[in-house]
Amino acid sequence: MAISTTFIPPSSIIKNILFVSLVLLTLANCAGLDSKNMVAQVDETAAPFTTGQSIAKIEIRGEKEEVFGGPAFAQKDQIIDAARATLRNSGLFTSVDEGQGELRLEIIVRSQNQLDSMMLEYTAVTTITYRFTDPSGKIVWFKTYETEFSSHAFSGATRTVEAREGSVRENLASLVEGISTSWKN
Repeated sequence: MAISTTFIPPSSIIKNILFVSLVLLTLANCAGLDSKNMVAQVDETAAPFTTGQSIAKIEIRGEKEEVFGGPAFAQKDQIIDAARATLRNSGLFTSVDEGQGELRLEIIVRSQNQLDSMMLEYTAVTTITYRFTDPSGKIVWFKTYETEFSSHAFSGATRTVEAREGSVRENLASLVEGISTSWKN
């Protein structure tokens, strides 16, 4: 019985190692969206304002379904987590989503899109409606915000994630600003 050996040129081995390394690096950069990166920063130097009310429950509807190989979109639970943290940090309400309170917040995700961007730039656009209602269902306050955020990260996956997270974060910042300036007690 003869044993056959095949010679593999070193350049082929190096090419295969580089290819596998590139694939692994790409997969490492394909991290999903993180709700912690969607929490809006609250301006602590702003004049203190509080509604004097609490939010008993936050509900959400509308969500863009992801397709395999397509861009990542913010999911319902991520948006609720980010909204809850943003509103708690804002100090606008006595409590947020703790089961007791006067208000219900309904978040309606109208769209999550992107703009035509230049090379190495990705701009995400998010449109969300926020509706506060009292126990009888009467609308206390509502507003729709469309926000965009761009990323220039080298990795395409990172660009998409940063832009999507940033767009939601900007939307929540607009919510806090809107409540601070137009909420009527």
